Amino acid sequence: MQQENEKEKKYLPTKATLTIRVLVGGYLLYTAYSLIDALKSNTGQQKLFFGAFLVLFTVAGGFLVIQGVRALAAGKYAGGAMDTSIEEDCAAEVSSKEQETDEANQDH
Repeated sequence: MQQENEKEKKYLPTKATLTIRVLVGGYLLYTAYSLIDALKSNTGQQKLFFGAFLVLFTVAGGFLVIQGVRALAAGKYAGGAMDTSIEEDCAAEVSSKEQETDEANQDH
């Protein structure tokens, strides 16, 4: 459990990266929708080919859209609500300032 939290802390995508994932997923879904006409008009092996890519694009696009929207909504991006590195940086900065103040007080 602790290791999973550490792995999440190591890498959080940026908000722009998640937005691009959602857009790419949307484009894949649009492409899959466009393949429906090709699927209807072809026969034989071409129909199988278009059907396979329709399923592939639908699954991949749906996955990217769902994961991207969920991560954006939950704040799982750098600078978002789930980014604990900001709190750690602030805590480290405060402790270093306190340490400097203590050292200055001891010198006087």
